[in-house]
Amino acid sequence: SIDQLLEDALHSNRNRLERFSNSAPFAGRPIQHPQTKRTADRWAEELLCDRAYRLEKTNHLDDAARQYAAVFTFKPDSFMAHNDLGHVLHAQGRYAQSVEHFRLALRNKPDHALARANLGIALQRLGENAEAILHLQESLRVDPDYVDAHFNLGIALQKQGNNVDAIEHFQHVLRIEPDNVAIHVRLGTALLVDGNSLVAVRHFVRALELKPDSREALNNLAWIRATDPDEALRDGAQAVRLAERCCELSDYKMRRTLTTLAAAYAEAGRFDDAVHWQSKAVELAHPHEKTELQARVKLYKAGMPYRD
Repeated sequence: SIDQLLEDALHSNRNRLERFSNSAPFAGRPIQHPQTKRTADRWAEELLCDRAYRLEKTNHLDDAARQYAAVFTFKPDSFMAHNDLGHVLHAQGRYAQSVEHFRLALRNKPDHALARANLGIALQRLGENAEAILHLQESLRVDPDYVDAHFNLGIALQKQGNNVDAIEHFQHVLRIEPDNVAIHVRLGTALLVDGNSLVAVRHFVRALELKPDSREALNNLAWIRATDPDEALRDGAQAVRLAERCCELSDYKMRRTLTTLAAAYAEAGRFDDAVHWQSKAVELAHPHEKTELQARVKLYKAGMPYRD
């Protein structure tokens, strides 16, 4: 009947025992025992977390967060809910709150590699690089082949100035995922900083084979082709093509890519273009960068290319 349908529509507003009784296929009295409550809690936790996960995957992050938080009303120490809610909060840029939930998750499972890595990555976003490294290293102690932990530990070590160990972690990821564009770019960048331009070129070339519009790979390969001290690695025409494509993708609004474009034009002998775009880069630069960038304007005006 309509009255029954209207009454059933309010079913989910009732408490668990009332819902259970109303949905049972036959009349009776529910057994109230600690074991039945634990079983019901476990199923409710899994169902709510599964629903939240589906909402998260369809980018309904606020709804997903509410579903995970609902678990805490009956299971405040749920590892699953704390870890996954931390992941949602991280995706929303709420890093401090995500750190809180990852810490709570680890109280129950201190040896969980995923939660440990999640905490390390969130701490990275907060600028807590030293602590982030400790958690990422601990994650790898538990799971030595955990790709995300290697990747983010490499980034953290780069920030610390430890390029040698960063390269080691990036190479480990590459052995597991040889077609990972991001790792080719990261490894190439680390090798470039370390002075190994020749091998860096191979990784940037491979990244562009896999993803032709990778701005980081385009910019870094153009930089080597335009500025490397080794003449065998320089190619002004290719540098210009790469740098122009990179600037198109960034709408000619990024200081770093304009600097590369100017260097590419200078290597190709187009010094008027080099002066023009280097001057634009100076306009976009932070005050502490302007002196060095202005020096390159003078260099190009004198008809000389830049060497890194």
